[in-house]
Amino acid sequence: MTGPDRYRPCYENHPALAVGGGRVIYGGSCLTPFVTDADLYVGFDTGMGPSGAAQRILFEIIDMTPPQDAESFRALVANVSARLDRGEKVHVGCIGGHGRTGTFLAALVAYRRVSDDPIAYVRQHYCERAVETSEQAAFLARHFGCNA
Repeated sequence: MTGPDRYRPCYENHPALAVGGGRVIYGGSCLTPFVTDADLYVGFDTGMGPSGAAQRILFEIIDMTPPQDAESFRALVANVSARLDRGEKVHVGCIGGHGRTGTFLAALVAYRRVSDDPIAYVRQHYCERAVETSEQAAFLARHFGCNA
């Protein structure tokens, strides 16, 4: 990256991720989301913002780990998928927009059957640093059928 963008945090440069059916989702930091007009913000860290009028869901996941409750996480994925299908604009994020956010995005891609290899898809179309740990990848393999 060159020019002024090289000084921006990586998450500010993440593109919207196409998740099938003409829908997209935005990912990045839950502390300072660069998308300021979402209908729903999902944060994976307790310090999430913003506190505006949009609906917010806090689904806390410890940094660098997979979700502790697979059933609740699957329900969140299904809820967000349904909201996207209703045309809502959704932003999801952790601190840097890679590990926990990438795990969620890969789960969503798997849930919506967008790709046969959801982790690779998210890394190619969102950020190469997505899904940071082998534990996150193993969680996705176990609960969403992803390639670990």
